[in-house]
Amino acid sequence: MEDLSTNAGGGGQRKGVLPGIVWCLAGGFCAAFSPILAALVSGYGAAVSVERANARGQRGSAAAFATVVLVLGAYSFFSGGVVAGLDAAVNAAIPCLVAWVVGVLAATGRLGLRGVGIAIAAVTVFLVAVGEAECLVAGSHLPDVIEKTVGSLQAGASSIRAQSQVNALLPMLVSLWPTCFLVLGGVIVACTLAGAWQAVKGNEDLLAKMPRLRELHFPTWVNTAALVGLFGLVVSRLVAGTPELLAMASLNVVMIARLAVAAEGIAVLLWFLHQKKAGPMFSFAAVAVAVYAETSFYVMSVVGFLDVLADFRHMYDDGSRDRKGSQPVNK
Repeated sequence: MEDLSTNAGGGGQRKGVLPGIVWCLAGGFCAAFSPILAALVSGYGAAVSVERANARGQRGSAAAFATVVLVLGAYSFFSGGVVAGLDAAVNAAIPCLVAWVVGVLAATGRLGLRGVGIAIAAVTVFLVAVGEAECLVAGSHLPDVIEKTVGSLQAGASSIRAQSQVNALLPMLVSLWPTCFLVLGGVIVACTLAGAWQAVKGNEDLLAKMPRLRELHFPTWVNTAALVGLFGLVVSRLVAGTPELLAMASLNVVMIARLAVAAEGIAVLLWFLHQKKAGPMFSFAAVAVAVYAETSFYVMSVVGFLDVLADFRHMYDDGSRDRKGSQPVNK
């Protein structure tokens, strides 16, 4: 079998790189109206380019994404000024950069769950930094802008029922905006990964090395973070004079930890379904029911929390996605 580092997917000498470049351009220009669609299409294009011709694919997809960023930035610059041009260029650069990194790693067999987690964290930080920079240009800060936006939405509620729902939900968004950015970053990376998965699904070697949710396993510090966050919430509620920042930070830690253990709970379910050789439709229905159970009764969070401690699937507990560390251990 050929080395993936020299000929990704074994097809670099037989196929042209042009189709992948076209998909990269199409996905990049989708960033003008939908970063989610841009991530999906761009991830597919980058992975196709690199899978077909490793080195040329990397250079070609990078050039295509750079062209998109420059074109969108230049168009917005000439139509709206410097700030508009920078904003358009940055907004296009985010999904393009994520797609290029994920596509290259996926098409060379080096993408693991740890890499996906790092990508989500990096995209989240970048989104927050970009949002804060845009607010600073306007003479404000990101939390202040979010609070003003929430206030305008509350004032614009048309009915009493709508206003009550808005009043119940939006104050939470004021405190949970870091978690919201994390979710957005996760969606962008997940869509990019879905596009890359579609690109390499015809290559069994690469497909076997793609990350799978059923192999997800977090280290025990995730549970510790959840308990620390709960303790911080209790302190902020019971002790008078505690900083408001403590309550906000604790709430976000709890919510992020809940998302993590809920994802691990779903991973346990998928692992069980895989062991029982369940079909795709049944698995989809089971996951849909699990998501509903999580939103209503925290079922998947409990399962994930217990799996972090008990290791139901006999995984290594270092959270890695290395081929040795991500597979069930025969006992």
